[in-house]
Amino acid sequence: MPKHLRLLTVLFLVVFFSLTQLAPGQFRLESQSFKLGIRSEYFSRTLSSEVEEEKPQLAAYLINLALRYDLRAGFSLAILLGYASSNYQDLIFRQVPFSIDFEGSGISGFVVGAEVEKSLLSQNNLEVDFLCQFLACLGIKKEFDIPDLAVPGSIKAKPSWMRAAVGPVFMLTGWEGIRPYIYPCYNYLWGTFSMDQTVQSLEGTEKKKIKAKSQFGVLFGTGLKISEKFELKAEAGLYPRQGGSDYSVMVQALFGF
Repeated sequence: MPKHLRLLTVLFLVVFFSLTQLAPGQFRLESQSFKLGIRSEYFSRTLSSEVEEEKPQLAAYLINLALRYDLRAGFSLAILLGYASSNYQDLIFRQVPFSIDFEGSGISGFVVGAEVEKSLLSQNNLEVDFLCQFLACLGIKKEFDIPDLAVPGSIKAKPSWMRAAVGPVFMLTGWEGIRPYIYPCYNYLWGTFSMDQTVQSLEGTEKKKIKAKSQFGVLFGTGLKISEKFELKAEAGLYPRQGGSDYSVMVQALFGF
């Protein structure tokens, strides 16, 4: 297990169990504490490479079913289940019979994730929460033909990635029904990309580790409470890195019941 993942897992567990001990009665569900809805997200992240001239990219569109439990003492849990379509550019594989500069789109995957949020303080028109997020995309193998070969050849690509974020949420509460916020966070994306290549009798497999070049993000958004049972959220994120920045956008609609 990578060092970053070990540290993040320990931090997530420490925060989770510490927050749950702050209010032992908060797990008694209140009325209308369940919210169900849809979350749609798009992000583009530059991946790390050992070669300076290479700039591999991962872009993904996600559509998720979101189920959130709002518990007492400002504590909430959310589960995400859905689908992702991932696009890759400039991933170079050299340990297969014919080197491949891979560019492929529409690689499907199943998504599962969770969020834990706890209100830390509320004073005047400012509320501060602590938010932990985890998302995993389990890729489905997809086959591509290899162009420009004298004989038929193909590759089978199967990428999977994970994303974890943790940090404080600073929210303004002075307007009724509107809550703008900023979420500076440690944001780590990593995964693997497996490639099987077949060219007539030649076969080869290469498994490459991938991770985002940026590991810090600043997300800006606003929550809109349309009614007691319906709320919207829109969010945009920037992920600074050497030579530029990456981005993400997200919209979510939740219905209470």
